[in-house]
Amino acid sequence: MMLTETLRRQHHDFRNMPVLVEWGTVSVGIVMITLINRLVLAIVMVPQAPLGLTLVQMISTIAIYPLVVIVGHFAFGVTRAAPGQIGSRGQKI
Repeated sequence: MMLTETLRRQHHDFRNMPVLVEWGTVSVGIVMITLINRLVLAIVMVPQAPLGLTLVQMISTIAIYPLVVIVGHFAFGVTRAAPGQIGSRGQKI
């Protein structure tokens, strides 16, 4: 949730980013979430999944991101907002 909100606040910066830079930014966020999750679970002494499984999940999530972007673009028509574009409710995007 925190990563989503952080990236949403910076959406103006993402408009002009190449896809690889966007992917890298999201990947760093996913790595940070994974590390923080493991740390918090260790602090409260909750049993954790093996590190290998956690790493596979993290890498799979990072690897699938471009596919999700492509499907979102072509199947659902999701595009980047143009500067100054107005949303369906009249809000500035």
